[in-house]
Order: sequence, then structure tokens, then C-alpha cells
Amino acid sequence: MALDPQAQLVLDQIAALGLPPNHTLTPEEARANALARPRAVGPDVAKVEDRTIPSSGAQVPVRIYTPEGTGPFPVLGWFHGGGWVLGNLDSADATARHLTVEAGCVVVSVDYRLAPEAKFPLPFDDCYAATEWIAQNAASIGADPNRIAVGGDSAGGNLAAAVALKARDAAYPLGDFPDARHPLVVCVAPMDESLLDASVIRRIAEDHPRIDFVFIASTPRFAADPSQWTGSRANVRFLGHKHQRDWHLYLSRAALLLAPFSADPSASPWIQETLQWYLAAGKPILATEAIAMAGFADIPGAMIVRPEDCSKFLADALLVTPRADTTDQYRRGLKTGSAVSRWLAIANNDLFFEKTRVRNRAMPVRDEETEAPPPGISSAKNGLSVVLETLTLNRGGLEQVVADMSFAFRDGGVGASICVLEEDGEIAEKCRASGVPTVWLGNSRPKLEALLSSRRPDLWIAHYSNMGASVAARQGIPVVQVVHNSYIWHTAAQDSAIREADPFVARYVAVSESVKRYFCRKYGVQPQKVMTIPNGLNFACLEKKAGAAAVTRESLKIPGHCFVFIQVAEFDGTKGQLHAVSALGRAIGRIPNARLLLLGGTADPSYRNLVRDYVREMNLSGHVMLRGHTERVADYYRLADAFL
Repeated sequence: MALDPQAQLVLDQIAALGLPPNHTLTPEEARANALARPRAVGPDVAKVEDRTIPSSGAQVPVRIYTPEGTGPFPVLGWFHGGGWVLGNLDSADATARHLTVEAGCVVVSVDYRLAPEAKFPLPFDDCYAATEWIAQNAASIGADPNRIAVGGDSAGGNLAAAVALKARDAAYPLGDFPDARHPLVVCVAPMDESLLDASVIRRIAEDHPRIDFVFIASTPRFAADPSQWTGSRANVRFLGHKHQRDWHLYLSRAALLLAPFSADPSASPWIQETLQWYLAAGKPILATEAIAMAGFADIPGAMIVRPEDCSKFLADALLVTPRADTTDQYRRGLKTGSAVSRWLAIANNDLFFEKTRVRNRAMPVRDEETEAPPPGISSAKNGLSVVLETLTLNRGGLEQVVADMSFAFRDGGVGASICVLEEDGEIAEKCRASGVPTVWLGNSRPKLEALLSSRRPDLWIAHYSNMGASVAARQGIPVVQVVHNSYIWHTAAQDSAIREADPFVARYVAVSESVKRYFCRKYGVQPQKVMTIPNGLNFACLEKKAGAAAVTRESLKIPGHCFVFIQVAEFDGTKGQLHAVSALGRAIGRIPNARLLLLGGTADPSYRNLVRDYVREMNLSGHVMLRGHTERVADYYRLADAFL
């Protein structure tokens, strides 16, 4: 079969250069080979700018191309080809220019790190970090954050597909969702007027123009367009039928889930399916009383009202907090039958935990063949040593507890070391800088065994991690497991790991009596095996670390007579900042001098925006401050009156 004439012309031109074939060269020689080839020149664009972005401990170069015209423009993250070994910003320049001009979009070309020097997943991490950077900084480059695409050629196409999959599973905003300017109410159900109460949908859409409503057909059999029931209002969107595997992507973005079922008896099986998925999402639910008639009267986190009252209660329903005893409610409500295992899985949020949380985002990669053995375990002069095991040591409250515990052991004359199984980062570097040996093991059990064999510690203390328990116990090293909390969204695999590790644990330390009771009841651990050491704030330590206050009431312009509440947590739907604002809004009439400080990084930008917009909607801008991540949290503790 003859080659296409254009393809043959390219091959002839390459052969005329007289360069050796790449498969006979080293990576460095192949890159020089590529530079020697003539390069196409792309069209002019309005602006070209070179920047760098952070990714997994490196600064990755990007080149930003802006088209002529007035933005904001759509934006394309572009990943060049080259078999993961070749290519750079210059080799992709002509392609990026053509895309910018012909598509009329901003193009961000990414110079991801190359193999074999940068092993998987570093090239992918760079591309994903660039995509996150685009989403967070779109406005600064004249781009529209709601119109983001990724693409690439050859190896870059593979990277683009992988980035798109991870973005989907990380609950990125979906292209067919409305802009997140208003609270989002989602309904996943059979779209049929005999099963849903169309009058309820019509009324709430008319009464609440500042709420966006999205309807998704749970089955193609019933897929009528509910926007027709509402007169094609701008705040109502029908997305058609979506496969069940994708429902979590839509439900995870909702502020409230709507179940406007009719009283038709045939709706009962559809009600059960809808509620199972809604309960898994852990979001507030507004439902018509038809679900109670169908036998679902006691639903955690649900407001069940008469159809004529749905519109009146919608705003309040957006602020309903799901009950904390969800798991126990499910267990008590179960009878027999094949539904039991599914209900338990939903109660523990298996689906949402696995599908909407991003893990190991910044996990470094080491060369398994050339890596030096892990360093020995630190010992104090008195010979006592302890190792703290943790999954992650990047940022977060639990991670800071691990670091503080290592410092306390060190200051008390005990040699302390930290073993990080999955992800190290900011706090790990602080520990190393403070003289606490901190070893990253990359989830390698052989490395863990080698570490314990080389220098046997006197005590092994685990935090939310179980790999070391059996290894240490079999070597005669006592194991203590710290029980911070046992969240109901633990997966079945996590629950199983805790139970399997129990025979190797000499003692548990719970951070409160309520945590101890729940842990013992859930995992069948004998209470005498668990001691309680209450957690809290070490103000003496904070004062010592903080020194003179850089942040004061005066600098924040908070009058001295105000009562200040403070919450320190990343902005994420599970942390409840929205409910804290709601509570303040309800109390402000009685406590007009109350103030609320919300400190923390942004795990979920859409949720932080929702909190910010709700503060404005409730006219609480003078009472609520949203602050980012800070190292000077002690300053805020000192100026606050109460901790949430």
C-alpha cells in the first residue's frame, strides 16, 4: 500500500537530513537530533508570555499564547508529543500558534518533565498541575475558567486523556453545568410527570431565580425535559440521561438535592434508588411528603414537606446539616435481603470517597534501583527511640499533630523519627529542618521491614496508618495506634485494615471519650485496650512559636467589644463552613457584635466561592472574614473568644 504523498514528502525530507534514527541514540542524542531538524513557523498572535508553575517540587515552564480580540477566551492546555522523551516549548510553538489563531483561544503550552530522567508519574503530575493552575488563574491570563480544555499530540494526547480522567474523578466543574454563581440544586430521577410533581418544579423555579436547578434523567425510559414544565426558565437546565457511573460527578457539586416525587404508588422503587444515591452524597435533601408515604419517613439530612410548601422551605433546606449518626441510623433501619451490603456501602460513603477525593497529589518518585537505603532511626542519649507512622505529611491538622508529637518526644529526650508512607511535603520538610529524621517509603513494605530491622525502635506509633503494625509487632516492638476519629466515610477496605491490624496493636490512644466509644463499638475493640488522652491547643507552645503577634484585632479592624468565633479548616464541603455562616446569620439578630473568622486553604474552590457568595447574600460581609492558609494561626487563636 502506497503512502499518502504528503506523508511520503515528510519522510523524504527527514531522510535528506542524514540524521541517524532515534532508536539508535541516547535520549540526549535524540534530543539534539530533533533540534537539528527544520521547524515550521506558526502565525503571529497577539501576545506570547513565558512563565513557570509549581509541580511536585519543581517549577515547570509554560508558554501562554493569547489571540487577537477581546477576552475572556476559551483556554486550551496543550501537551506536546515526543514519546515522553523528546519535545519542548519550541518544538510545539508552531502548533500552539495555529491553535491560538484558528480556535480563537488562549493556549497554555506545557514543558512537562521528560523521561527517562523524570519517571512516571512526574510528566503526568506536571500536566495535571498545569491544568489546575489554568483553572485557578484563568482570569489573570484573559481566559474563561468555565471553558477549559486539554489536548496534545502523540504522547501529549495520552497525557491529555489521563488529565481529563483525573479531572473528572476529582469533581472538576463539568462543562454542561451552569456557572457556579448561584447555589446549585440537582435532581437525579426519572423525568416523568406521573412520577415527579411538575407543579413543585415549576413553582420553585419561578420563586427562586437566584438558584440554579439541574435535572438529570436516571433512566432513558423516562427522560422528558422538565424545563418544558417551567416555561424554559434560564435557571433550569436539563442534561438528559446520564449513566449511573457518572451521577457522583453531578451530585458532588450540588448544594442541595431535590426529590419532588408525586404520590403515584408506582414511584416507590424510583424513590428508593434516588434516595440511596442522595444519601451517599451526604448533601441536604429537600423532598416531598411522597417519600414518607413510600416508607422513607426518617431520612438523615432530609427536609420532608408538603408539595405546596417546597418553595417556602427551599432556602432553609439549603442549610440543613446531615445528622452525625448517619451510619447507626442506616444500620437500625436495615432488615434483611440483598440490599443490606449496598446500603452499608452507601452509609460509609465508599462511592464518594473513592470518586471525589484526589490522593497522592504530590507524591514524589524515587529511582527504585539507585535509591540509597533509608536513614537510621533517631535515638536520644538515653537510648530510647520512637517512630511515628503516618500516610501523609504535607499539610493539615492531623499532619501537624504528628509533627508536634515528634517535637515533644525530641524535647523530652526521646529520639523521634517519622515514617511517611504515601505523601510528604510542607510539614515533612519542616520536620527535617527541625532535626527530626523523616523518611518517605512510597508505600513499600520491604523498605519498611528494612528500616525496622536496621535500627529497632522502642515504640511504634501509628496515625491513620496500619502497614507498620504487623511488621513491628513481629519484631517484638510494641505498637500504639492513635485514634483521631473514625469517619463514617471509611471504605470497606479501610475498615478491614483496621480490624486486621488490631491483634498487633498493644494499646490505642483516643483523642476523646466519644471517639473511644465510637471506635470500640464500630470495630469491636475492648474498651480496656483504649486509653483517652484529650486533644486540644497547646497555648504555651503556640506562644513560643509565634512570638510577637503580627495579626491583631486592631490590624483586622475588629472592635474590642466583639465576640470572635474562629474555625481553622480547609475549605471543603465536609468541614461545614457554610453551616457556620448559616448559624451566625440566624444568631446575629441576638448577638450583633459576633464575628466569624474562617481560616484555611482551599481544597474545593467551588465550595469556597459558595461560602463567600452566601456571606454576601446573608449581608454578613461585616461579620465574617474568609482568610487563607496561614503559618501564624496562633495570632488568630489569641484574638478569638471561641473555637469552632
